[in-house]
Amino acid sequence: MNEARPPQDAAGSDVPGPYRILVAEDEQLMRHALGIFLRAADDLTIVEMVENGADAVEAAARLRPDVVLMDIHMPVMDGIEATRLITSRDPAIHVIALTTLGGVDAAVPMLRAGARGYLLKDCDPETLLASIRRVIGGDPALSPSVTMSLLKAVADGDPRTERGRYRSPEAPELAGADMDVLRMLARGLNTVEMAQELVLAEASVKSRIAKLCTKFEVDGRVRLLIRATELGLVSPRLGGG
Repeated sequence: MNEARPPQDAAGSDVPGPYRILVAEDEQLMRHALGIFLRAADDLTIVEMVENGADAVEAAARLRPDVVLMDIHMPVMDGIEATRLITSRDPAIHVIALTTLGGVDAAVPMLRAGARGYLLKDCDPETLLASIRRVIGGDPALSPSVTMSLLKAVADGDPRTERGRYRSPEAPELAGADMDVLRMLARGLNTVEMAQELVLAEASVKSRIAKLCTKFEVDGRVRLLIRATELGLVSPRLGGG
């Protein structure tokens, strides 16, 4: 098993810890469990735990954490609206949904609100910690079952995945190198794997993805993959083999 790489910035340099985590979760037992997992990691520190979305918005503005672990169903304000407010006010804050909701009805609006990760609460602690580090390093982190549901819905033309804000009348002109990157995204490769296959520095891969996001008028590689699929440019791998 490969060891987890430390998060890196756009230039490919390691991002120093400790990384500051805000937890937004209304269930006391889940907050307790998350506290155990997160405090056991040397490079993570919990700055605050809150019980609803409104408090998460206030705490994020006050504390400016690196990551917010966000439940979706919470009192006062749900996690989707809280995520939208947090990411619109401070794009440097990374939100990861941590929820029991694995379908596109919750995943699509949460990702559109600006979440960089979407995990199910039944994930193991190692996956949770690795996902936090991955998101800080610039990669998305989605539970495999959520990814499959989302991409299948897009491929099947599910109206819940229809986009208005980022929809273009036709696909932009792409060089062969751009198509290579899109195909690798569709295969589920992360930045490190793409850099190895393309024989490029990770910073160069991130730069290519950023330029593609600009071309497609989307924010983030998850949305880039969704848009490229909508336009028929790639066919995501929906299963193993």
